Amino acid sequence: MPRTFVQLAVLIGLLTPAPSDALYHLAHIHEIMSGITGDPSVQYVEIRMDSGFQNLVGNTRLTVFDCSGRPTVLLTIPNPSTPAGQVPNQGAGRHWIMGTSTLAGATSPSVTPDFTFSPGIPTSCGMVCWGGPADPLTFTSRDPSTWDASDPNNYIDCVPYGPYTGPQRTACASTPPLTVTPGGGAFSLTRNTNNCYDFALACPTPTNNGPSGGAEVTGTFRPCAPPCVLDVDENGRTEVATDVVYIARRLLGLTPVPPSFRVIDPAIPPDVTIAARVDAAGTSLDVDKNGRVEVATDVVYIARTLLGLTPVPPSFRVIDPNIPPDDMIAGNIRALCAP
Repeated sequence: MPRTFVQLAVLIGLLTPAPSDALYHLAHIHEIMSGITGDPSVQYVEIRMDSGFQNLVGNTRLTVFDCSGRPTVLLTIPNPSTPAGQVPNQGAGRHWIMGTSTLAGATSPSVTPDFTFSPGIPTSCGMVCWGGPADPLTFTSRDPSTWDASDPNNYIDCVPYGPYTGPQRTACASTPPLTVTPGGGAFSLTRNTNNCYDFALACPTPTNNGPSGGAEVTGTFRPCAPPCVLDVDENGRTEVATDVVYIARRLLGLTPVPPSFRVIDPAIPPDVTIAARVDAAGTSLDVDKNGRVEVATDVVYIARTLLGLTPVPPSFRVIDPNIPPDDMIAGNIRALCAP
């Protein structure tokens, strides 16, 4: 986009009575992913425009905060008056993407990032922020040298997750960080609504802005089934030997992950993260619908179903003939992993 267009946009803005709408900030973080199975370097942050003419994105930053709130700037987009600080296509619902150089080779069809950064998105605990404060004269983001990257209030959108204890944007400070995270390798954090931190795990769909005047390009990594509530370590698999063990231990008041498991696999998410996911599952784990979530019954039924057995051991029905039918309990368990 030539400099004259930017100057014209500024002139139009100066003649507008209510110049609160900048040329980049009616947008939100739409999707975050930190690593795919087999390649932790594949990372991206996708932005969705909520209105038209939001493509002068230069001078904004992509900044991550570690679990305690220490910031690291991963990307500063060049000046918006140059083509390097813009994306070519605008419009409500249009996307653009910041990603690592390995994103293009990992996606099919290939999704080339609109802007590239080096890997650095925290996997299990942290916060991702994008944006910058508006310049009241140009309606683009202010020169990065004039604003503090460590202040979340300077960004358009921030997404904290895991046991994050650092600062948050004031507008969303009363909302707790997400218990789901972008670093499980199988799913991305995907926005549901523009409310604070309204994200869920979903099959990743990284999408770039596309060629000038052309369509967006959306890619995938591999066949993907929707996430399962029982996959509390978020590795894309629901396993009795891990997930069900973690659920049972949490319900029994123990740390979810046995210490010996971490010797075998140091990449298992922190106990606080897994515990939060078990807690978030809540009453959905009451698969016999008796009003209680119990290790001796519900977790046993879940484990047996995942192993391909009938949920209820026959001996249980001798003790309690009122246990619901196996097909009903199995249906409740399948619903935990339904698309």
